[in-house]
Amino acid sequence: MTDTNTLKPKYIQVFDDLLERISNGVFPVGSTLPTEKELCAEFGISRYTVREALRRLAERGIVERRQGSGSQVVAENGPQVYSHRMQSISELHQYATLTKLDYIDSKMVIVDDEIAQILGRPSGSKWLQVDALRRNPQGRALNYTRIYINEAFRKIEPELHDLSGPHYDLIEARFGVSVSEAVQTISAEVFPEDVAKALGRSEKSWSVLAIRRYLALDDMPIQTSFNWTPAEEFSYVMHLKRDD
Repeated sequence: MTDTNTLKPKYIQVFDDLLERISNGVFPVGSTLPTEKELCAEFGISRYTVREALRRLAERGIVERRQGSGSQVVAENGPQVYSHRMQSISELHQYATLTKLDYIDSKMVIVDDEIAQILGRPSGSKWLQVDALRRNPQGRALNYTRIYINEAFRKIEPELHDLSGPHYDLIEARFGVSVSEAVQTISAEVFPEDVAKALGRSEKSWSVLAIRRYLALDDMPIQTSFNWTPAEEFSYVMHLKRDD
């Protein structure tokens, strides 16, 4: 069996290690973490990797980074926030692999005009609808996911509950098609009633909805996922670099 920790980027492994030590009291609140140089030597990594791990701890409210005095621990556990950092299909794949879908239901549906427009197919077309809670490795629900799978691939339905990776992996293996592009839109909306109930949220509370359309080379829609995350638990991080 593959150790899922080895699938994580090195800075995530360092982040997890330091967070565990802080939670266990190795670095109590008020103490200072080892210097960047010391962490580089301990983990055998670059200073850039260490800084990325420390930056994430600071974003979570666990440490405060102070110029000339290192990173001071200010909390054992910061707020539970789903930080969205995916910038490629491979990172989407890794996210699907390191989290788990807790399936609620799957069925064939006929979509209305509004959903059909998002899916890129005519109103009245048939899709395999899959509903699930996405959980982190500790079992905590991150968001509610509703996936619409092209009717052409409906035969994968019996295999879904034993699936550990993304659905499109199974589709690619069974049908010989490949995802060439993922198109994502992010918006804010009040939770749909059934989604709010599944997450234990008020029907009037706000969510962040991330819709991802997975397309083949000929722009054929393979699947589209609707992902509702509580607004207060979502952050979107984008790194931009000069291209000149």
